[in-house]
Amino acid sequence: MHEMDFYQVMGDERARALVRYLATTNRAIVARLEECFRYVSLRRENGDTFSYEFASILRDACSAFGSFTDGVARAAGLARRYQRASSIKDFFSFYDAYSWNAHSLTQTYIEVTEQEAPDLRNTRRLQPFSEWTRSAPPSWWTAHNKIKHSEYLNAHEGNLRNAMNAVAALELILKSATQNEKGTRLFSSWGAPWKPGQRGTEHIERLFDP
Repeated sequence: MHEMDFYQVMGDERARALVRYLATTNRAIVARLEECFRYVSLRRENGDTFSYEFASILRDACSAFGSFTDGVARAAGLARRYQRASSIKDFFSFYDAYSWNAHSLTQTYIEVTEQEAPDLRNTRRLQPFSEWTRSAPPSWWTAHNKIKHSEYLNAHEGNLRNAMNAVAALELILKSATQNEKGTRLFSSWGAPWKPGQRGTEHIERLFDP
């Protein structure tokens, strides 16, 4: 199906309400994440560093993402169509059918801005949805579910890498749905499809794998 604007697909009033919710929640989550950088530097080698705060940020980011995707699925009538509770799989189906920008969500990247993280140099890129398929969610979503079921057994999943990818997912959704009108200064504008080693992008590397 050809590209359609998110506001066209959802209806202006519903789209504004969903975006307003996600933008407000995202600002608060990003502020907490940036506070963590005072204690754990945003570097690739710190990706597996875990803490209660990273786990909390991951939970809150995934809760916001889940609430947003549930709102999209309900507004699009997907839950009624399948006669069951909505899930993030429905959002994948929604995006697949009504992509609101010209790029595939799974290929689109976002970067941590150089102004906010100058030490990262050329290792600033994140692709939080690159693993997502119709049958398998992103790894940060799986990590969130593991923590939800048993933080005691899965405390290590509440790490910097998963927290960053979950927050990057919120930012990517916001920036792509609103043509970069929403989002925070921590992340750049949403970009074009990109894969490691792609010609012309060799100097930019992933900060963390999904």
